[in-house]
Amino acid sequence: MSRGLHEGDIFAGYRIRGLLGRGGMGAVYAADHPRLPRTVAIKTLTAATDDREALARFEREAEMIARLDHPGIVSVLDRGVEDGVPWISMQFVRGSDVAALLRAHGPMPLDRAATIAAQTADALDYAHARGVLHRDVKPANIMLESEAPGRALLTDFGIATVLDHSHDITSTGQTLATFDFASPEQLRGGQLDGRSDQYSLACTVHTLLTGRAPYASDNVATVVQGHLTAPPPALSATRPDLGADVSSAIVRALSKDPADRFASCREFAEALRGTGPAVATPVQQAAAPAAARRRRPALVWGAGAGAVLVLAAGGYGLSRSLSDAAPPPTTTTDPTSSTSSTSQSGMPTGDDGPGQLAVWDAVKPAQQLWPTLLPQTPTGVGYTGLKCAAVTKKVTGTMPQYNYRLNCARADGLELEMLAYDTSSHVDRLVSYYGAKGPINLTAANGRKLIAYKLVDPDNAKTWMLVQVQGDSDKGAYAFQVSGLEWQGEATFVATAPW
Repeated sequence: MSRGLHEGDIFAGYRIRGLLGRGGMGAVYAADHPRLPRTVAIKTLTAATDDREALARFEREAEMIARLDHPGIVSVLDRGVEDGVPWISMQFVRGSDVAALLRAHGPMPLDRAATIAAQTADALDYAHARGVLHRDVKPANIMLESEAPGRALLTDFGIATVLDHSHDITSTGQTLATFDFASPEQLRGGQLDGRSDQYSLACTVHTLLTGRAPYASDNVATVVQGHLTAPPPALSATRPDLGADVSSAIVRALSKDPADRFASCREFAEALRGTGPAVATPVQQAAAPAAARRRRPALVWGAGAGAVLVLAAGGYGLSRSLSDAAPPPTTTTDPTSSTSSTSQSGMPTGDDGPGQLAVWDAVKPAQQLWPTLLPQTPTGVGYTGLKCAAVTKKVTGTMPQYNYRLNCARADGLELEMLAYDTSSHVDRLVSYYGAKGPINLTAANGRKLIAYKLVDPDNAKTWMLVQVQGDSDKGAYAFQVSGLEWQGEATFVATAPW
């Protein structure tokens, strides 16, 4: 179905009426139900259907929404596979999303924004009470029903997570939420609960009222640092007509520490209207690092890359986030062996005795290139608490051989591997070995230009990032592999590290 569907086509019994939107992984169509006088939205996954992670996420969306029955949530009606193409039929919403409304008309009056927030908050609290976290609350995922003016519906649970603390799905999942609306704990790859969605809802409300997300910038690193460290911008600068209570409610919901936010999304929405509990604005400061989490298993050298675009029934567009690189095909070369980068205790492992010291002598040029990223001694600490061990053992198979590598680990489970080569062309060969496509161009917080690739192990769908510094021949001879957290936590490290 690479050509897509057209008006009049029959797909899984549904007669296609037209295209609602298209993304890198598939499309959403309006269609007539085969047996009922009803128009539905058909969401298809048409690209990389051999990508098990994408398929699992697609299936998870259907399962999660099917268990939710709420007037403020777009409902799933059916699902299946037609000619090898997975599909979901969903409630068709006649109207547009809030993002489109903002583009057309600009910032909203408080009453309208508060009404949308209240309905969305009610839907979120309902989902949270049933163990489902949305993780991608933003204006583009809130639909406004034209046939029932004022009715808002939450859509696109494509990256939703079950709130099951005995099985942390984020340790292997892929976070695609737009950076403009992501909570600090999402960006750190930490444990999430309903207060993360509340933070995203507060970012959404700020956008509805001002036309801009709280930390909007053309630089992803600036956006990330804003969420992690900067106090929320004052509403008084752009909306002096809004009272102090409104500003205080948004500031509280945007607290860096989830414990300082409202107890529920509904409480936040009520505070916007001045009907909720009194708002005490918390002191804004950088949140403490996330608690230690289960570490990602050791990297298995593999190949393949993919970045999945989440599809919304009412249309969708590309965000500015790292997750929006064009989705390259997964390559399934045979993985080669590698030494685990961390021990069972979570500390990095490397050569023993004299071999370790000899490698550290070789590391000195890299330490001079990255004095704040890498520890300056074998027992020292690098950026954000990284501890490193040196390794000379070579890989087997056809992977390009490095001179040495550093295995680095952080207390929260993030792992950084630095592979030292003679020239940048050797790193290019590594990229080719992995079969990586669709590079992500990024400007880091210190202004350094980077090129990154998201890689997927075809055997277990684990993901990691391969990063290379651009515009510097010395730094370009090193490859960095970042893993151990979910995708957005890894991307946050890449965006903010001192490259």
